[in-house]
Amino acid sequence: MLRTFIYAGLILITAAGFAGAFGMGSTALAAAGSDAALPTVGGEPAFATRADAMVSTVEGFLQVKDYVAAEKAALELTERNPEFLTGWMMLGYCRSRVSKFEESNQAYHKALALGADKRSIQTREAYNHIRLGKYDEAKALYREMLDANETDSVALKQLGYLDGKLENYDDAAYYYRKLLDNDPENSEVIASLAKIEAKRGGGNEVRILLEKTLELDPDNTDALGKLGLMLIREKEFTAAADRLLKLVTIEPANAKARRNLGVAYYQLGKKSKARSEFERVSELGGSMKGLYGPLADCCVRSGLNTRALEVIKQGLQANEQKAWLYSMWGKMLEKSKRYDAAIAKFSKAVELKEAPWSGYARKQIARQVKLKHRAEMISQQGMQ
Repeated sequence: MLRTFIYAGLILITAAGFAGAFGMGSTALAAAGSDAALPTVGGEPAFATRADAMVSTVEGFLQVKDYVAAEKAALELTERNPEFLTGWMMLGYCRSRVSKFEESNQAYHKALALGADKRSIQTREAYNHIRLGKYDEAKALYREMLDANETDSVALKQLGYLDGKLENYDDAAYYYRKLLDNDPENSEVIASLAKIEAKRGGGNEVRILLEKTLELDPDNTDALGKLGLMLIREKEFTAAADRLLKLVTIEPANAKARRNLGVAYYQLGKKSKARSEFERVSELGGSMKGLYGPLADCCVRSGLNTRALEVIKQGLQANEQKAWLYSMWGKMLEKSKRYDAAIAKFSKAVELKEAPWSGYARKQIARQVKLKHRAEMISQQGMQ
């Protein structure tokens, strides 16, 4: 968002080209005509004026992204041609690229005094204020732009962004809605408004906005992810899985999306698919917080006991869902008829006092005692 106003088209061939990009014509360039044309040996001169040659030097440095050298060359251009509007515009841009934001605005102010387009200067100066963290100054400039044109899309979008950043959500929503009045099918703006409405707690409104975004832009990954998570929270797991599956098809390495898709599958009882997604989250280095229990459960249900035990131990080491994990470990030990060991694991779960698993573990201890007693009786009968 902060890069919105960086002028990307600075790599031009001549000073005249650069001036044209900023809405400046031959009148502005005439101020540089005090220098004589450069002499050449035969043919036409390579550059019409010395200023042209200096502008070309700046552009060359910009093309290779040597912004320090570009700034130095632009400064020399303005020193030699103090009334040359293009030079000051270039200097403002170069200073912004080397993070000299205050000095950049000073150059833009000089360009404005020489007749540069006011709106162009306002957008660049506001960008510098944002980079400096001077949000009120930036907002003041955008409001000036709205005073001149109440439908100015750049000003409305940036005010929405800044008010959202500053947690002025009501104001942010206002600006985004003004944008939609002018461009009702702008999926980017609808998605931005959905984020703000989510902050305001407007659940149903958020869902409507996200679904509208996807109608206009079916592959909008941000909307797919947010709507998928919302549907999980509303327990609409099938719809959530559909959205999230599309998202991971577009972004296979999106660990957060795979986590949420795994949760949707788990809630639908599709344990094998859930396990696959949870394992992928781990492979991608995503957060496993809250997933050790479900992953271990999926492994047990798939008969992958060795892997289940690995996950249980990893979860316990991470201090995650310990009562659940100890309970699963206890059940695995029960299947192998190691009742005393199972009782030990269930006892640890009871000690943790984590609902509902501690209560479950307490009942399981009683069960293990009965199973152990029954096994002992059978063994004694076999010995008689």
